Amino acid sequence: MAETASANVMIRGSRDDKPSKCATLELFVKDPINCKNEQGSKMVQIPCWSGPGSPCINDKSFPGISVKDVYCDDNGYHETGFQGTETCDETKGRKFNVDFLKDQCNLGMLFISCVPGDCQPEGDAVIVDGLWSVVVEEEMEKGTALEV
Repeated sequence: MAETASANVMIRGSRDDKPSKCATLELFVKDPINCKNEQGSKMVQIPCWSGPGSPCINDKSFPGISVKDVYCDDNGYHETGFQGTETCDETKGRKFNVDFLKDQCNLGMLFISCVPGDCQPEGDAVIVDGLWSVVVEEEMEKGTALEV
């Protein structure tokens, strides 16, 4: 199994297995419970795959966390996370699913779109790698302000 690294993000899988879609979500900083107050929101774009089966991704700045099956479709953005392992091994960590669905506020995020191709941010949109949802969840639990 090949491994490629970009900054702190490690992807375990085929070198040809690269993201083929871009999910856009709106992050509501000022009203994360209701996903309202557009003035306090930011657009976030996540490179992802077209269906389940993406390689395992882990960010060295988050030891013990990994994600796989990072994909989007017309209904939302999806990923499978693992706490307690950096290799997406469910026998070594706790498995959890993260889904951001159309018209449903989740962790202060609202799914906007899923389009083929690379992420091309416009305006103040931010492109982030996998594990971003773990960061959002941790910040929401702490009740701290989110800065992207």
